[in-house]
Amino acid sequence: MYHDRAIELIMHAAAACMVPFTEDDAHALVRRMHPYTIPAGTWFLVEDERSDSDFTMLVLSGDVVVESEIADGSLLTLGVLSPGRWVGELSMLDGQRRVAACRASDDADGVCAILSREEFLGMFDAEPRLAAKLALLLAANMAGSLRDMHQKMCRYAEIQKALRTSL
Repeated sequence: MYHDRAIELIMHAAAACMVPFTEDDAHALVRRMHPYTIPAGTWFLVEDERSDSDFTMLVLSGDVVVESEIADGSLLTLGVLSPGRWVGELSMLDGQRRVAACRASDDADGVCAILSREEFLGMFDAEPRLAAKLALLLAANMAGSLRDMHQKMCRYAEIQKALRTSL
């Protein structure tokens, strides 16, 4: 089940962003990954952590809530990632701290497929074409996140402007 779902989502994501993944590529990638179940409501990535930045996860089922602590100590929900989205890829690629915290939604357990940095880097020697395709897929995922954040920032700026005008 895990294997088939991961392949399906990888192929769908690759097609959506025009990355030339074949089914053989998807199988080869999934062989390097392992499943991980996250109980509903459980935090699994911690903001500002550097010690757990050596992997990324493909969401297979359930939703992942991405949140960040703001100045007053409360949490701001940055987004909700559905199956087919990658989480933690930025820190896996650059080795820097996690920029947000992630948890499985309260509604259901989350199931993800984990890819370690070691496996990813090993692909460049063992399967360089697959590594390049995966890098493009991860870049496309990050581009989608940046586009989403840009839209949210624009809406926030519009609200700020309306509030200033009304005061």
